[in-house]
Amino acid sequence: MKNKYQRMTKQEQKAIYEEYIAIDKGKKMISRLKRVTITGIIGIALSIGLIIYALVKEGSIWDYLSVGVLLAFSLYFIIKSNKLKITVLNKEALKEKKS
Repeated sequence: MKNKYQRMTKQEQKAIYEEYIAIDKGKKMISRLKRVTITGIIGIALSIGLIIYALVKEGSIWDYLSVGVLLAFSLYFIIKSNKLKITVLNKEALKEKKS
């Protein structure tokens, strides 16, 4: 189910985002979420490199299992970071509506 933030137009979403990062708390939260997303992207890139390495060197099942776990956690980081960002911005949009 879509929330209020997702139903807004792109301009309204950008306005809410700009208002949120103007607040010190919002600036810190967005920078932390970006850091978590970058960590997830690096994890995905590393897991792709490790899977290629394991394929070339004919790795054991443990190599593939560890890469799978790394890939799963990296995807989890990215997905949860985006969901948390949308949740926080939705709360900000609802706060705007009440004011």
